[in-house]
Amino acid sequence: FLLPILVCLMADGTLGMGVKWVAVVTPLWVWDVFILFYHSRVILMGPIKRPDHIPEEEWVDPLPMWKRVMAMVRFACLVLFQVLLALRLDGYIAAPWSIVFIPMYLWDVIALRRKIMLMRIVIVNHEE
Repeated sequence: FLLPILVCLMADGTLGMGVKWVAVVTPLWVWDVFILFYHSRVILMGPIKRPDHIPEEEWVDPLPMWKRVMAMVRFACLVLFQVLLALRLDGYIAAPWSIVFIPMYLWDVIALRRKIMLMRIVIVNHEE
């Protein structure tokens, strides 16, 4: 709720000339720390144990480790983009915009890969 207001005030110049983008997006980064902690906890909990009432041959882990790691990598790309963007807007780094956007390009590639995998799922109905 606070971030859009701060971004609008910063873009309008209402916050003043001395305010840095790093300070404006700090509430977002605080939230990102909690989400990264959540992702790390999900990875650290290890594989999901098979319930006793499900036979071994029928058990499929609902949240395989590779999906957990990819979710964290994808979110880390988003956070890295936020950091690079704030640093570039404040003038702390002079990297070209194409370099600043590399984490977002990776984020999109990972999302596209996931959508392609979903697209290739064969749906079997009871008549087949």
